[in-house]
Amino acid sequence: MKNKLGIITILILTVALAAGLVLINRNQDTRKSAHFAEAKMYLMPDDLVFQNGEEKLVHVYVDSGDIIGASGTNQKAKVQNIQTQICYSDNLEIPGEVKDSVNYVASSGFEQVALARIENSTSGEKCLSLAIVSDTFDNLKSGDGIDVATIKFKAVKVGDGTIAINQAKSVISGENAASDSDKYIKVASVAGTNFVVADTGGPEPTPEPTTPPTGNWPVLKFKIAFRDIDSGAKCGETISKGVSIIALGPDGSKKEYNGINVVRTEAENSKGNAIYEGMVELKDFSYADNVAIFVKGPRDLQWKYGEDKQKEFYNKAGGTLSGLTKGSDTKTFDFSEFPLIPGDVTSDVEGVQDGQIDGRDYSYVKAAAAERKTVSAGEFLATDFDGDCGTYSRDINALLISIREKQEQLY
Repeated sequence: MKNKLGIITILILTVALAAGLVLINRNQDTRKSAHFAEAKMYLMPDDLVFQNGEEKLVHVYVDSGDIIGASGTNQKAKVQNIQTQICYSDNLEIPGEVKDSVNYVASSGFEQVALARIENSTSGEKCLSLAIVSDTFDNLKSGDGIDVATIKFKAVKVGDGTIAINQAKSVISGENAASDSDKYIKVASVAGTNFVVADTGGPEPTPEPTTPPTGNWPVLKFKIAFRDIDSGAKCGETISKGVSIIALGPDGSKKEYNGINVVRTEAENSKGNAIYEGMVELKDFSYADNVAIFVKGPRDLQWKYGEDKQKEFYNKAGGTLSGLTKGSDTKTFDFSEFPLIPGDVTSDVEGVQDGQIDGRDYSYVKAAAAERKTVSAGEFLATDFDGDCGTYSRDINALLISIREKQEQLY
């Protein structure tokens, strides 16, 4: 039945999008019903540096605007279907089968890639015709930073250029509570990605996030997650301040390591949180078995992890992590199903963590949300809990969920 619904949805979308394109091309059509909202479609990151032969992901985002004529709050249009054309020069290619390199983002309510076809443009560029759809209205997103799709690009020739969205061939439809027929959202603006492909004599690749182990001490490789950050968060690719780790030995001895880099992967845990990977050599720590670790993020409470694949609060003494070896080929421990929770952002000293979530943190985040503090993509903002590069009501709500925990784990 779902497949039949999908086919019907695609047929309806094709007709609706064709009608939308007619509306775009007919400049004389000024009826209010021509569209019920406007939106911006853009690509992230907005700048990329490839090494020749390297593959990287580009995200397609939509910021949906206010419903025209609506009053009150939370009146942003919900996005259900998008069709667009994305063009790029011959410095890049979409590798392999296009269906394997283009994916929809399920966490934004989308359910399938209805169209993904590469064509040659008259200017010599390659163009990806893309349609992403949802069969239902159940989980549709509205507002800024709707992550629609990911596209994998591979650098094949040294040079520079842009990955551009063709605005004239971009159409969005969405849920309009005021009308069963007016579903068209106008793409009012677009923004693409600038890129450079360097050869071996060009810019150096991004350095590894951790110092290579010396081989003298146990090495901890681990996976973690942050409760409110998914794999498409524009300010969640790395946690620029790193995390702090305390290693606890079976005899109760402890060693602390600060500023440990963690890097986001494409994978997500069962809750939809992005999975991050990190590695640290436990210098001056003598134990490889029956170990526990404490992990603290730059805006998060500290959690104890005492077993691999831990899924809940660990309330036992010591730990059972075993098999840490010397060197980077050590096993990887997965703690991503018990994510760190945000909210510890200030104390008596502004902006300094104190290991608990209380009224001071609430006031601090609320003030940042009132100012609508923002940063550029890829930057760090302590009060941005979901990685959307700003502090909004969603971050206040996230803190209110976290405040029930109140204090981090110390034993």
